[in-house]
Amino acid sequence: MRSRKPVSRYDSDEMDTCTDGYVSFVLEAIAEAKKSCPDPQVLIEQKLDYSCYVPEGFGTGDCLIVSDNVAIVCNEEGKLEGLEPNRALRDSIGRIYDIIAGTFLVVGLAQEEFASLTDVQLERYKKLYQTPEDYGIIRP
Repeated sequence: MRSRKPVSRYDSDEMDTCTDGYVSFVLEAIAEAKKSCPDPQVLIEQKLDYSCYVPEGFGTGDCLIVSDNVAIVCNEEGKLEGLEPNRALRDSIGRIYDIIAGTFLVVGLAQEEFASLTDVQLERYKKLYQTPEDYGIIRP
């Protein structure tokens, strides 16, 4: 069942574009997670504390995808906050459909807390994210 969009005084085409982009990002991330884990967990608005890895690293995660005992934590509002572009999000044929702004963190997962990545996970994500991406931004 599809829910109806709530009415808000903050509605705008720009907000729709941002939220649609984020939904696409989450769906693509879930599809990617399913390649190595048949039943990833998708957690919405979770309180997080990863201060043991990043000083003052805590807050609410908008969407946390748990698969293969790994989580990727990012800030969905990075673009709205003016953070620098970091990684392109690509569809199944490699076309860019959105860009993550700001930093993100890849962590291993234990029972109910973050943990170190295994050597295999470390190599996989190091290979996936080791090459920085540059973006040209055109402003009106």
